[in-house]
Amino acid sequence: MHPAPDEPTTPPTGDSPPPYPPAGAVSQPYYAGPMAPATSGWAIASLASAIFGIWPAPFVGSVLGIIFGHVALRDIRRSNGQREGRRAALAGLIIGYASLVVLALVIVAIVVFRVRFGHFHRFRLIPMP
Repeated sequence: MHPAPDEPTTPPTGDSPPPYPPAGAVSQPYYAGPMAPATSGWAIASLASAIFGIWPAPFVGSVLGIIFGHVALRDIRRSNGQREGRRAALAGLIIGYASLVVLALVIVAIVVFRVRFGHFHRFRLIPMP
């Protein structure tokens, strides 16, 4: 049982739990430790848009991936370690720029092929005389 209020308390032994603090005493604040940095939403949007820009929406997805990637890198740099996602942002930028280059090369190749081999006139809206 509990000792009387005027009896001295003995320090806890190895097997007994420590005594409760007296009623009304303020306990020490709980420190959960450092928080893990959150991943930047801009970085995730950059990567997702750039991947979307490979096939379903080649131009729009690539441009959005590039814009979001640059915003993500700025956001991560200014966050003082509170945000991460630099690799995702860089991947979005690389995929976005690469898909724009490939899209431009495909358009140039189609135009050159059609002009070179004389098939360009078939796709005009106005018939040739």
